[in-house]
Amino acid sequence: MRTEKKHQRQSPTEMAHLPELPLLGLHQAIEQAGAYQFLVPRRHVILKAYLTTEVPMGDLKPLAGVKTRGAVLKLIHRSMQQVFPYLPLEVRAEYKSPQEAIRRKAGKLSSISRERLKTTLAEQVDPQTGRIEFKAPHKNNLSEAASRRWQRVREQKAQAQAASTTEQP
Repeated sequence: MRTEKKHQRQSPTEMAHLPELPLLGLHQAIEQAGAYQFLVPRRHVILKAYLTTEVPMGDLKPLAGVKTRGAVLKLIHRSMQQVFPYLPLEVRAEYKSPQEAIRRKAGKLSSISRERLKTTLAEQVDPQTGRIEFKAPHKNNLSEAASRRWQRVREQKAQAQAASTTEQP
């Protein structure tokens, strides 16, 4: 007995709850071009999971069989570099480079990341004031980073001024 799948249209409110997958089109282009065949199976699975799900890179560590988020990032970058030349010219023109393609997803928070961020920030709220209170080491790191930035700005201004005075006759 044969069963048929019925395709139902989703209402706009139902579609609003679907995750936004910025690289789903890229995944489809890779599949249509047959470029996944140029990857070893492990990289194929990792790249496909990254392109077709909302899962953050760090959560792909068990699937990738690595211990760090950086190792996952390296696998995804190398995989994209391998499949990118096999994509049609219009797709390559749209995404410009493998790095630019990956940035499209990396620049957006997934719903999973958003929830984690909310949870983390909720833990930092001071019950008495109702405001987020950062711990002393975090405040120190922020002020040290600001000092380093201002030091670089001052050095660049001094270099520019020195260069302009030496150019004048």
